[in-house]
Parts: sequence; C-alpha cells; structure tokens
Amino acid sequence: MENYQIPILWAGVSLVTAVFSTPFSALSDKYGRLKFLALGWIAYILFYLFMAQANSLNFAIWILFGFYGLSRAATEGVERAYVADLTKVNQRGTAFGWFNLITGFMLFPASFVFGFLYESYGVQIASNSTDMDLRNNIFIGGSGRAVDNFSADSTIHLDYNIYEVVTSTDFVRFDGVNRTDLAAWQLADANMNQSSIQGIPKFVGVDDLHVYDALANDVGDNSVGIVEDIDGDTRPAVGSTTVDIGADEYDVIGDDAALTMLVSPSNGVCGNDSLMISVEIGNFGQNTMTSVTVSADVLGQTLSVTQTGLSIAFGDKDTVMLGYVSNYVGGPMSIVAYTQLTNDGRPFNDTLSTSVEITAFIAP
Repeated sequence: MENYQIPILWAGVSLVTAVFSTPFSALSDKYGRLKFLALGWIAYILFYLFMAQANSLNFAIWILFGFYGLSRAATEGVERAYVADLTKVNQRGTAFGWFNLITGFMLFPASFVFGFLYESYGVQIASNSTDMDLRNNIFIGGSGRAVDNFSADSTIHLDYNIYEVVTSTDFVRFDGVNRTDLAAWQLADANMNQSSIQGIPKFVGVDDLHVYDALANDVGDNSVGIVEDIDGDTRPAVGSTTVDIGADEYDVIGDDAALTMLVSPSNGVCGNDSLMISVEIGNFGQNTMTSVTVSADVLGQTLSVTQTGLSIAFGDKDTVMLGYVSNYVGGPMSIVAYTQLTNDGRPFNDTLSTSVEITAFIAP
C-alpha cells in the first residue's frame, strides 16, 4: 500500500462508521443491545485474525478495513445506549463518566503492551505471506528475534539486509527454524541473504533513522529501484555507485560535530538570574574529536565555549556547558545553538533551534 493511501483508508473507516452507526443503533433497539455488541466484537476479532493472514493484495486490505468500520458502527453507539439502559435517568451523567474513565484507563495498558512488542521484536512475517521481496532493510530485534516466521513460502526472498538482536539469544526464526546468527542462516539457505550483513548501524537517535557509520554504506542492491531516501536525497548518493542499506542515503564522514539536544534549561524551570545553557554534542565523524567550538544565541547575547584537549571517539557524545543567562519574566525562550569544527563534513546537523518555556519568577 502506498503512503498516500493510508489517510484515505482511515477516512474510509470513519465514513463507514458514520453511515452505519445510526441504523445499527436503531436495529439494536429492536433486536437487543447484547446481541449487537456480541456481533460487533466478534467482527472486531475476525478483523485482526484476517489482518494477520492478509497478504500484499491491496483490495483485501480495503475490504478488511471496511469490515473494521462496520464493527465500530455496531459497537460504539450501542455501548453507550446500553449504559443508558442500565442506569436511572438521574444517574446517567455519572454512569457515562465512569464508562469513559474505565475505557480510557484500559487503553493505557493496551498501548503499553503494543509499544513494548513493537520496540522489542523485529519483523513478523505471516505464515501464508507470498511474493515478498525484502531487500535493503535494517531489522533489529530488541528482546526478541530480528525476523520471526513459522512457515515460509518459496516466493519469499530476503537479501541485502542488516540483521541483529540487542539482548535476545535467538537471532531469527525462519520457516519455523531458529538460527543463532546470520552465518547459520546463510549456510542453511544458499538462496537467501548471501549479501546480507549482521550488526547494528550507528543511528543518530532512538527515533532517528539517519545513520553515520560505515556498516550500511554502499552495500545495498541498486536493482530495488528506490531512487530517493527519507530526506528526498538521490540514491545512490552523488559520488557513489551503490545504494546504502536502510532508509537513509549518506556518506561516511571523517569529521562531523553534531548538536544532538538541549540539556538545560528544561521546560517549566523557574526563572532566575542563573539559568545554565548546556547542550549535548555528538561525534558522528570517523576521526576522534579533539577540539570544537560550541555557541548559543539566547536573549540577545551569544554564549561561546571553545573546548580543546578533548577525546570524543566516533559515536560518543558529551555535554557542553555554555554559561548562564538571566530570565525573571518567563515565557517562551528561544535558543539557537551551533558547533564549529574544522573540516566538518555535515553542516546540516551543526545547528539546533529550539524553545523552552520558562516559569515567571514570583518573589515571596
């Protein structure tokens, strides 16, 4: 499914729900709330069961999401009507308050569990998946496998990927068989992953798909045909003949000082005459960083520190304290911080523009 189709898909779900909610609620008046709720929740369960089995056929996804809209239409209005049926007229406000409170409260553990599974496990390949071609991807398993599949179809092909696990002792499971590392997987199946790599690339951040070490650089498969990366940069990069593995097309740089985050002040801090401005810098270049100048423009003044005698290795980060500013008034305070490094090869990550909310100082 193309990216532009996703909001249309969800709009379709909302449309189906809106169109059928009123007639379904009316039918529940005639045939009973519990029957409709049971049918709606059964439809909800079936939606997720069939989604787990769905292959890449686009029309099947549209039909399933239409079915999902029907399940919502059969439950959302009927649930509230059932709450009204169970309570006295003078207690309905309280009843609806409790209904919404409990519903919202139960969404928290559901979201937490989903987030945990999403962060901990790599790609899950459904047992009946067909015609899958997975190349130029990075699959990292947290506490689970990098790839998990119970039964593989002969039309599934994986190659030119990077695989690794963080804490799990199981590397991958493919076609129901556990493999301890990439070499064992390659030995077991000579038709897949012969150009794949095991390891973890150095990402800029947990939620940032940009890479800066050599592991994924110039080792992808050009025949995939993806001509732009997540930033719109051309693939392969200028001066290279081979694409990178992953979402980012990049060059390995010798010297690169990046501003990664504002350390202080934090949002909500009380205003005073000694607000420390400090930032975190990262060395995203291959060479050890021995000196760098870091500056920040804030409240009409420039704070600047030149640090020498450093030894920040490739991939490491450090905190730089720039000095104090005075702010009693409070409100939003804009900060523009930037680095200056000789021969810096990536100027786009040298500047960090942000704003923090300062709480106004109130004298006792």
